[in-house]
Amino acid sequence: MPKQPQSRRIDGYEIQVQPLPAFAAISLFTRIGKSIGGALGPTLAALASAGVDKLQNVDVSQHLGALFAALSPEDIEQITKALLQGAVLDPNGKTRLLLDVADYEFQGQTLTLIKAALFAFEVNYGDFRDLVRGMLAGARAKTESKANHSPA
Repeated sequence: MPKQPQSRRIDGYEIQVQPLPAFAAISLFTRIGKSIGGALGPTLAALASAGVDKLQNVDVSQHLGALFAALSPEDIEQITKALLQGAVLDPNGKTRLLLDVADYEFQGQTLTLIKAALFAFEVNYGDFRDLVRGMLAGARAKTESKANHSPA
């Protein structure tokens, strides 16, 4: 039985995302990883140095250039569309497939569309959250261990 869709209000829009089928999600995850994998190292290092409890305080803006350099505009569009496949805009009102109306509905609100794609990423890959937090905690412990053992 398919998982239930998840909804979130984003910038005044109610957006409902149906998780992708498992193999489609694996395929997309691999594509994303190949596209931005090299740029993630410095970003994850910055997150690890901050500590798991302070992730929201990390400024990763200095790493955005590398992330965007790794993706072509076509890659970003295709990944965004793959993440939002089947997403519904205003599921409790005038229900419309998000991708059918995105071009005109989000004119001048591109960041809102990106937030919707990030929400879809969270819906599809939320089980990685604990794994990433564990990796960051491990990296932080190694960083602190090296710092404590360095000569003063």
